[in-house]
Amino acid sequence: MTAFTRAAERVMQQLRQLAEISQHPDHLDRRYLTDEHAAANRQVAQWMTQSAMTSYTDAAGNLWGRLGSRQPNARRFILGSHLDTVPNGGKYDGMLG
Repeated sequence: MTAFTRAAERVMQQLRQLAEISQHPDHLDRRYLTDEHAAANRQVAQWMTQSAMTSYTDAAGNLWGRLGSRQPNARRFILGSHLDTVPNGGKYDGMLG
C-alpha cells in the first residue's frame, strides 16, 4: 500500500466519522453554529493538533488551522471549506473540501 493510498483511506475514515455528528438520526444535518457544528469543529481541531497544526475558532464559528514552516518568510497556501451542512446534504457536503 502506498503512502498516498494510506492517506486517502485516512481521509475517508475521517469523513465517515464526521458524518456521524448530526442533529438528525436518519440523515446528516449539522447546521451552522449548532452543538453538532461545534462538535465537528472540535474533532477536526483535534486531528489538526495530531498533524502538528495549530488551530483556532474565530468569532464567526469558523475553524482555522495552520501548518507552520521552518522558513520564516515561506509563501502561504490557503484552502477552505466548511463543516456545517444543509439538511440531508450528504456526508461530503463541505467536509471533502
